[in-house]
Amino acid sequence: MTMFAGLDVGGKRTAVCVIDESGKVVWRGMVDTGPEMIDAALERFKDGLDKVGLESRPFTPHHYRSLAAMRYRMICLDARRAADAIKSRLIKSDKGDAWALAEMLRTGWFTAVHVKTVDSHRLKVLLGARDQLVKVKRSLGNQARGLLRPFGIKLPSRPARRSSTRPPMRRPGTNRFSMRP
Repeated sequence: MTMFAGLDVGGKRTAVCVIDESGKVVWRGMVDTGPEMIDAALERFKDGLDKVGLESRPFTPHHYRSLAAMRYRMICLDARRAADAIKSRLIKSDKGDAWALAEMLRTGWFTAVHVKTVDSHRLKVLLGARDQLVKVKRSLGNQARGLLRPFGIKLPSRPARRSSTRPPMRRPGTNRFSMRP
């Protein structure tokens, strides 16, 4: 028998709904959010499951990859399209949302979205972290320049480029940051 599972993944709990090809609910329940817990709930249906679907959300890549590694045929549903289908229901609940996702898989009324690779996510994280560090560095430099202006100290907005890696020679007893009367 062909079955479909819808997962409404939450921060702490995940609603799971398994339906058969005629739309009859085979099993419905709540499990702790985590690939191992979801696998434990779906394991008895593993042989008959055709598709397991979840909406695109922040934790989706982790759950998608982990469950796919456990040999589930995963489908990531476009959250906007899924929300449009779900919001038309009169009563909204996590269990109802899981059923609606499973029903969308059964009927084919969904748009699948691509889940990026781990390497792609790592690169995105590194670029985002670098961007934040550059902004913090610029902000601290501007703040230091602003704090020192009342004392007559003018820091360059950009360090001078040097042709060699050696620091420039300075006359003894001089300091470019000293306060002059």
